Amino acid sequence: MKKALLIMVGAAGLLAADLAAAQTPAAPPAPPAAPAGPDGAGPGVHRFRGPGPGRMMMRRMHRQRPSLEEVQKRNAEAFARMDANKDGRVVFDEFRQDIERRRAERQQRMFQRFSGGQDSVTLDQLNARTAERYNQRGRRQGGQGGPAQGGQAPNARPAQ
Repeated sequence: MKKALLIMVGAAGLLAADLAAAQTPAAPPAPPAAPAGPDGAGPGVHRFRGPGPGRMMMRRMHRQRPSLEEVQKRNAEAFARMDANKDGRVVFDEFRQDIERRRAERQQRMFQRFSGGQDSVTLDQLNARTAERYNQRGRRQGGQGGPAQGGQAPNARPAQ
């Protein structure tokens, strides 16, 4: 008797819950908002502040997955760059030459940034650029760390 009574009470409870759920229509879940990009408009990089690989991970998490057509288009462009003799096949030597060409381009860009767009750089010029960037970084971060705010530039020699 007690068992039957418990089953009936449980069934009534489930029925009441189903009726209540049917009377109140559930609002559709809101789509997640895409984070703003660096310029503040549209999807892009999440503003994660902190050291380490988390910054790159946040970028990947909020990036839209490319369509198959976009990936295939990029493959065709990369293949056309690598296929030096345009025979429709990429052999290892062509692949290696493309890698070396891209490495040289990347090194050229790095040197341009390192030298401030000049053909050469002296240690004094490099130190002056470093101090300038260090001071700017301190101002952007609310006055933390730059010599203009009472801090000391990295690797700066103490005054004698």
